[in-house]
Amino acid sequence: CNSVLEEIEKECLVLEEKEEEIPKETVKKKCKALFRRAKANRGLKNFEQASEDLVLCIKNEPSNREAREEYKSLRAEWKKIKEAELFRLQTEIGMKKMELKQRREN
Repeated sequence: CNSVLEEIEKECLVLEEKEEEIPKETVKKKCKALFRRAKANRGLKNFEQASEDLVLCIKNEPSNREAREEYKSLRAEWKKIKEAELFRLQTEIGMKKMELKQRREN
């Protein structure tokens, strides 16, 4: 996935240097590679990297409904995980405060 994406990006750079328009087929290939990498990163819980790839994909191909839906779903999952982590930390802090209070009372 990464090597394919690197090849496509090199091709795009060459075309940009020549001030030529990047063919739609190349844009689609790049978006497909970004989408696949985003899915892999999501599976690995690398939400930030997955989000960055999906944003690039959507920027390159705004009409890509699948990428927009994946981005929306990713953001919702990421938010749930962050909320659960925040709750866990708040609970842990609350427990520590109770322990300290009990120690002071004894």
